[in-house]
Amino acid sequence: MIKKLLLPTRLIVFIGILSMLISSCSVTLISEYDEITDRTITELQSKTSRVLVQLEEEAGSDNYSNYKTFYRESKASLNDLLIRANAIEKNQITVDHITLLSTNYSNMEKLHIKKLTKEDVQLMRSAFNRSFTAMVKLQLAKKRGEKKPN
Repeated sequence: MIKKLLLPTRLIVFIGILSMLISSCSVTLISEYDEITDRTITELQSKTSRVLVQLEEEAGSDNYSNYKTFYRESKASLNDLLIRANAIEKNQITVDHITLLSTNYSNMEKLHIKKLTKEDVQLMRSAFNRSFTAMVKLQLAKKRGEKKPN
């Protein structure tokens, strides 16, 4: 009879210890918050918003040459961000966001070379807003310590 009681008791103790071990482990599926990435995204978003307002006011103008510095600086910032994001483990979502954002800038520059219409600017604003919103939401979630699968 004692042997019959020992088996369930041992099983209960084993399950208890196992559950304590599992609950004390933390699995990180996404990178931690990075202040530099967050700040760079916010600065780039602010600068891009200001330029989009200017471009909408100047729609139809042959003004691409006035914005070459903006495109060059944006590409440099995105390259810096991409290098940093790639250097951080478990950061593929951020890398993908940056890659998509780079595509948006390339598309806008191609359209701008041919002269941007007001509709082009509105479409680009929408694309940038979606990209930046997703990036900022991810950074805020990281800052709060929320974990999302990679």
